[in-house]
Amino acid sequence: MLGFDRSELISVFERMRRHVEEGKPRLADRVYKIPVTSYLDERRWSAELEQVFRRRPIALAFTAEFRDAGSYRALTIAGIPVLLVRTRAGAVKGFLNVCRHRGMRLVADGCGHANRFTCMYHAWSYAADDGRLVALPEAASFGEIERRSYGLIPISVEERFGIIWGILTPGRELDLDGWLGEIAPLLGKLGLEQFEMFASTELEGPNWKIAMEGYLETYHFASLHAKSFSSYIFSNVSMVDVFGRHFRLCTPIRGIESFTPPPTPTWNPSAYVQHSFMIFPNLQLSFGAVQSGPDPVERLLVSQVFPGENLGTSRTIQRIMSSRNVRGTTQEREIEQFASLALTTVREEDYPATRQIQMTLKSGANSHFTLGRNEMGVQQLHRFLDEILADEGIRA
Repeated sequence: MLGFDRSELISVFERMRRHVEEGKPRLADRVYKIPVTSYLDERRWSAELEQVFRRRPIALAFTAEFRDAGSYRALTIAGIPVLLVRTRAGAVKGFLNVCRHRGMRLVADGCGHANRFTCMYHAWSYAADDGRLVALPEAASFGEIERRSYGLIPISVEERFGIIWGILTPGRELDLDGWLGEIAPLLGKLGLEQFEMFASTELEGPNWKIAMEGYLETYHFASLHAKSFSSYIFSNVSMVDVFGRHFRLCTPIRGIESFTPPPTPTWNPSAYVQHSFMIFPNLQLSFGAVQSGPDPVERLLVSQVFPGENLGTSRTIQRIMSSRNVRGTTQEREIEQFASLALTTVREEDYPATRQIQMTLKSGANSHFTLGRNEMGVQQLHRFLDEILADEGIRA
């Protein structure tokens, strides 16, 4: 939140404290019901992959993951293997991570450095900068082909706000301004371009929507996280501000209820409010202030949920980032402690609970899941998803 005006942060602080005093979150207009079949319908799940994850803009990676020229990031999303490359000129380009000869994946998911990518199967090689086919072993015996037609298949990508955005379907134009809309100015103030990677992990989970829902409300904190997050954040006192298909979820940090702002402008409003930004459909950016040390530092928990290989599975990438390199400073230990709390809580509390939900879906106990007015963030996820799929003739 280092790029926000102090007056903006104080306004959020004051709104948040009123919610704490009232003891309730910002409420949705009404209760919202979701048919359990929406988690079980193979046709709907296929439509989510195609219409939401493959044909619309999504966050693919972060600037902090591959800053250097010649570095790359490979990952698989909704069954599509993606290869992101930092060119020698410093730009980011995106390709399908697929050899044009017989379709083998060129490099395993992860980060690395390369001037060219060579397929292990028959050693066809491609230039990292532009995806050109630059080597075809034993070309004379292979036969004549038009090499210019056998470069890596590009996808539309754009680096903005410290995030690499893209569309997985080749040939589709990336209209990032149209997609982000009203939330773009807020993302521009976050300063993600300067953030550094601190730690990361991956988790296997249930249906991607069930996994994502846990990041969008704090109603469950008092029970599921009684000995973890609940000691740090108030349960069920969140505040949601909607910006098109995206929203900001603010939660109060304990201590806000007794804090009286001093007349001097030195106190930090972000020390008492956790700001989280939900970028539809599957990305959450959750910011907090590091209290130790003389210079301001922010830590960031990034949670990115992707559909798995089938309807009942998902994969979550979680990253801990800091607004600058804190290795060897007084802030390093504090971020380590937060990283341990956050990653352990999600792994040992959230995901075991969501897997149990997945196991009961076919029991017949529920025809619908009922989202309360206090679960406004979860309601927004499903409303926006229903709108997109309804446009494609898919209804819950």
